[in-house]
Amino acid sequence: AASLRARGELPKCIWCGAIARPVVKMFGDDVGFSQVHLNEQVERYDRWLQGLESRAHKEFINIVCLEIGCGKVVPTVRNHLELVDARFPSARFVRINPEDSEFPAGMQDRAVSLPLGGLAALELVEEKLSGRAGRL
Repeated sequence: AASLRARGELPKCIWCGAIARPVVKMFGDDVGFSQVHLNEQVERYDRWLQGLESRAHKEFINIVCLEIGCGKVVPTVRNHLELVDARFPSARFVRINPEDSEFPAGMQDRAVSLPLGGLAALELVEEKLSGRAGRL
């Protein structure tokens, strides 16, 4: 059975030397989470989207949104990506979720649903990209 435990040396913070962690807010008390850092990232992301949106012919900009494991219980990411759909008509979407992989009817012609767990889906993509498998 596959383990989700990290192997090898873990990445460390370049400033304080502590073990680095993703900027993901966990449920409950999360003293390691930096709201300031998250706010900075959100601001940069919003500026990037606004820059894309201000371009001429934004309907031809190639954006692919990859959503892994974002279900309906806490739909924050899912809702946001569906708003990206409204802003960028040529955007494409990949939703990986073993239980909630469906898209609204208006997005289905530009979206791929993979009803798999995140690890299984990424291993399948890696296999495909390395030329070891046929069509997905």
